[in-house]
Amino acid sequence: MHDFSLYDVERLISRRLWRPLRLLASALHPLPILSGAVLFLIFAFTGQLRELYYANAEILFSPEWVGHAILGGGALFLTSVALYLSNYALASLKIDAIYANGGNVETDMWLRGVRASVGMLAAYLPWLGVAAGFVLAAEHTQATLAEIGTISDRPADLPAGLQHVVTTFTETLPNLWIAAAVVAGVGAVCVWGMHRLRHSIAFRWSAVTALWLVIAMLAIAPLPLEQQSFILWQVLSPALPDPVVLFRAIGPIGTIALTFTALFWIASAIAHLASRISFPVLPATIVIVAAMVVMEWPPHLIAWTTSAAFAILAALGFLSRQVQLAILSVAFALLSANSAQQLAGVGRPAGPAPPNADAARFSSSGPARADAATADIGDAFRSWLDARVEARKSYEGRGGFPVFIVAAQGGGIYAATATQAFLAEAQSRCPSFAAHVFAISAVSGGAIGAALFQSDLVGSGHAGETDCGLPSQALAAELPAARVVGADHLSPLVGTILADLLGVVSDRARALERSFALSAREHRLGGDAGLDGPFTSHWSAAGAAPALVLNTTWSETGYRVAFAPFRLEAGTDDTLLSFRDVRFAGTRLRTDSVISAAVASARFPGMLPAYTLPPLSAATRKDGDGSKRSAGRWNFVDGGYADNSGAATASDLYRALAAVAASDPRYADVDLRLILLTSYRPPLDFKDIEGTIARDSAAPLMTLFNVRELLSQQAVKRALIAIEGSRGATTNAARDGQRDGWKAAVVELDQNRFNLPLGWRISQTTRQLVAALMGAGAVCTPAGAEPVTTSPTAAADDGGAGRQSAKRLQISADKIRGNACVIEAINALLRRPDPPT
Repeated sequence: MHDFSLYDVERLISRRLWRPLRLLASALHPLPILSGAVLFLIFAFTGQLRELYYANAEILFSPEWVGHAILGGGALFLTSVALYLSNYALASLKIDAIYANGGNVETDMWLRGVRASVGMLAAYLPWLGVAAGFVLAAEHTQATLAEIGTISDRPADLPAGLQHVVTTFTETLPNLWIAAAVVAGVGAVCVWGMHRLRHSIAFRWSAVTALWLVIAMLAIAPLPLEQQSFILWQVLSPALPDPVVLFRAIGPIGTIALTFTALFWIASAIAHLASRISFPVLPATIVIVAAMVVMEWPPHLIAWTTSAAFAILAALGFLSRQVQLAILSVAFALLSANSAQQLAGVGRPAGPAPPNADAARFSSSGPARADAATADIGDAFRSWLDARVEARKSYEGRGGFPVFIVAAQGGGIYAATATQAFLAEAQSRCPSFAAHVFAISAVSGGAIGAALFQSDLVGSGHAGETDCGLPSQALAAELPAARVVGADHLSPLVGTILADLLGVVSDRARALERSFALSAREHRLGGDAGLDGPFTSHWSAAGAAPALVLNTTWSETGYRVAFAPFRLEAGTDDTLLSFRDVRFAGTRLRTDSVISAAVASARFPGMLPAYTLPPLSAATRKDGDGSKRSAGRWNFVDGGYADNSGAATASDLYRALAAVAASDPRYADVDLRLILLTSYRPPLDFKDIEGTIARDSAAPLMTLFNVRELLSQQAVKRALIAIEGSRGATTNAARDGQRDGWKAAVVELDQNRFNLPLGWRISQTTRQLVAALMGAGAVCTPAGAEPVTTSPTAAADDGGAGRQSAKRLQISADKIRGNACVIEAINALLRRPDPPT
């Protein structure tokens, strides 16, 4: 009897475990299957993409949907082809090696089957992700309807805005299930078809050619966004279609799929080339770059050195007929050179260009400069009040002339929608509202919503001293600004990513600017003086539209720096500046349009690059010892990093205006009010806070985002306390239905409760929900006058859980009522007194 030794254990493990794993690894490459899994997760579980599924379900089987379905389906098919073919290309050589060594036929057949199965799975994952996205969107729709149902059992008892939302959600729900089935079925047919054609040389060559053409299209199509004098731009740009129109025709799902496919195919090509050469290009490069970092070389110099090294390696590869090495080195040399240009701050500046194709209309003869000729905030406010002398007389004996400062928080497209919806609702009910708003302090998405509202006023001219209390028109017919918000702004941005990475365009934010500007022209919003017009002339003291104060965060200092039509340094502390302040007099400011200034406030890193300015007029500046060094560039990112609520800047503006009113008897009639559009939340219950064990990875990231959110909450609370006193932190008279007796009012958003979108696409369904949450079509019922109705299910007593659930579910109803009460409180201040009888 043979003794079972340690050697036998080793042989058993090697034969039963390690050898099968090695054979399996020889038939598979991790890149295709992992890439397919990533795309599945993106399409299925990214909550922000839910809006894409809603938008498709809203137009299901319409002519517009058919076009999107064909182009989007074609994009997903190319994604499947890229995943399937790369799985074969990256693994086939290893299987051939098994054949060459005389491997077991049954094993080889099994490996072939595994390779084919994994390839088909990777190819089907994108389709499965989209189908799962439709399913999850349907489940979210059901949850939202249930949430609304807790407010009242009878739809007729709901506010008008929510009644409209219930109708739209109910109509959309079955379409989501149908779309999920269609995508899953079509995807299965496409994957089966490409598997049947896998041995066809014509199919393979056609597919590979199509994939490289997609990469070329994504690299060249955004060229019209540039306003350059280079030959390439002059020759190609006029012949190319508008990139916004092109990518919108493909649709968001198709554009995401194509961009992902292009990046994946490039990565696959690099992996394939790297496997064909014996020289360790990437490891050697990493070691060299690490050494230069340790030696504290400047980043741009490291990139230029790396580019030069790859260029030399490419030349050697061509001379020695090492084609794979040469092609790979050329690619890395170009990428390194592009990175070096960006790091050095040379070449084309990463700043906005006029979104209108007729750029000459908006360009100035020289660079705009900040200087003392621009009025400061105090002088601008005096001029604004002097232009309203007659209007102010009508408020004599009524408590003063109401003047509003509005703060609009950030939060992507939902914040833009909420800001535009609330301001439009207030304007619809009281056309004189805008004429009493001196300025809007806005951040990120709120900045875009404020810019749309302001442009709509400039274009329509329907602001003035007219009576208030009019019925809302927001639900009967959407305003042009609302249609602009609802346009597809995601596809142009995503479609420009590859061109931006390759350095073809200098700033992908231009695609977002051009998208909003194009939509504004399509819906005749604002005309030439609207979003396309220069920011420096968007406001005048005698005009009825408010001034825009659009906040950014200065990366190098952490200061708040705002696009504003007046200087801010005299009326605020040193941490809030305007690009028009005297201290920016040495910079070369571009003549930005209104929409480019708004997008500059929404440049969240990762989504959009920083808005940049050269710090001084000269290319270099002198240090204290007289030596010269590179000036680099000043970078300005999303204003939410310093304060996502806009309340800090609004509070500074409030104090500056209050100082003017207090120092001059001519303006003693000013009645200042602050309106805060924010998702301010009450103090947390520490028992509800969950911890994390990932102290070295997750904890720092959680700290970054939570501190950012906390700064926003602190700014709101401090503004309320500074203006309302100690009661401002706990009560809000305007939301409680009081017509007066308030100085600051909070308009509460409900982003967290309904998981509203942050990206740049919002469906009509969600847009109606946001408008309803902001009080559109709702009636103010003073607190305590009428209890909020809840469903019997929610109010049932189940050991206390039912009562707690009912209390929690009343929050949204209370917010809608409170927001409607704020609008009514504004109306009460502006409404003309009844004539004497």
